[in-house]
Amino acid sequence: MQISDVSLPDLPLGVEGFYSNEATPRPYPVIAVAFSTCIYLYKNMKLFYKYYLPSADFSPSETEIWKQLIDPQNHNMEVVSLLAENLNSLPHKVLSAQSHEFLTLNSEHQLEYIEQLTEIPTRKLTEIACITTLKMHSIERYSMSCLVVGTEDGQVIILDSQTFAQLSSAKLCTVKRTPFLIVPTGLYNVDYRLTVATREKCVCLLKRDWSEGRLLFTTDEHIISMELVSADNSVMIICSDNTLTCYSKKGKKQWSVCLEHRPVATTIARVRPLSLTLTAVALASGHVHLFDGQARRDTIFVRDVVSVMKFGQLGQEEHVFIIITAGGNLMLKILKRTAEFGGQVAAVEPSVGAQLSKPWHLPKKSKLFLEQKKLHTA
Repeated sequence: MQISDVSLPDLPLGVEGFYSNEATPRPYPVIAVAFSTCIYLYKNMKLFYKYYLPSADFSPSETEIWKQLIDPQNHNMEVVSLLAENLNSLPHKVLSAQSHEFLTLNSEHQLEYIEQLTEIPTRKLTEIACITTLKMHSIERYSMSCLVVGTEDGQVIILDSQTFAQLSSAKLCTVKRTPFLIVPTGLYNVDYRLTVATREKCVCLLKRDWSEGRLLFTTDEHIISMELVSADNSVMIICSDNTLTCYSKKGKKQWSVCLEHRPVATTIARVRPLSLTLTAVALASGHVHLFDGQARRDTIFVRDVVSVMKFGQLGQEEHVFIIITAGGNLMLKILKRTAEFGGQVAAVEPSVGAQLSKPWHLPKKSKLFLEQKKLHTA
C-alpha cells in the first residue's frame, strides 16, 4: 500500500538512507536523493535541506576561448565556427556543462547563444556521479553515517550528516578518473577504505587521510558492478565480457569465472548460521547464480531481468533477497532456515576452476628458522 508520494525536480542519480544522530527515541532516517549538482535531503518524506556541491574554476584555455566568443567583433559565422572547433579540441572531461551545451548547437544557434551572453562564465557547477554512505564511529545498525559523494571531475567528497559541511575531499587518482560506484568499508573516525569503480575500466582505492587515491587494478572490459567480501576485503566484479572476477585487496587477480549470459547485477549474501558468504550474480536470462568462491552453489530463476538486487534483513527475517526487475516488479525471496549450500545440493554445477586443486602458499624460510634447523640437526 502506497503511504506517500513526493515529486522530484529532476531525474535522480542515486538514493541513500542513513541516520544523522543517535537521539532517544530513535529519529526518522534521512533520505538523500542526488541530482545533477545538488542533493535533496528528506525527513519523514518532507524536504528539509538542499546541499549544492561547490563550483569549480574554468580551465585557462576554456576561459580564453569564451573571452573571444563574447567579443562583438567575433560575432560572425566563420570566427564562431573556428572558435567552436578550438573549444571542441579541448579534453571533454575538463569542459563545463555550458561548453558542452554550446558545442551541441549548430552554427546559427551558436551565434544566437553567444549574442545573448552578457558576461564571461568563470565558474562551472560540479556534477554528481555517484553517492553512498559511510558509518561514522560504530557499525551498529542505527548508528550515524556520513555521505560520500563522487563527482564527474574525479573528486570524492565526504559530508557531515548533521551540518552537511565538507569533512574531507580527495582526488581519486593522478590521472583523471570518473567514479560510478563507491563501496565503503570501515569507520570514518577510525579507519576506512573506499573502493571506487570508474568508467575507465579500472578500480581505485582511497584511504583515510589520503589526499589522492591510487590505482588498484584495471580490467579489459567495462565494469558493470562491484562488491567487497568483508572477511578479507577481496573485490568481486562483473564485467561486460560475461565474467565474474575476484581480486585481492592489493589488486592481484585471484580467479575468474565465465558466465553463460550477460551479468546485470551482483550482491553479497552473508548466511551467518552457516558462516558462509555467497556472491549472487544476476544474469540477463533471468537466472541468479549463487557462488561460493568459484563454485556455483545454487540458482534462482526470477522470470524477468533483474535491475537492482540486495540481500539482508527485512523485518524479522534475516536472510531476504530484495529484487527489483526491469519490468518494475518488486520481489522478495526469503531464504529457508534449513537451507544448505553443500557440494551435493541440487542444481549445483561447480566451475572448472573450482575442481582444480590450488597449490599451498608456503611462507619463505626465515633466518631464524634456518638457525634453529641447524641446531636440531647438529
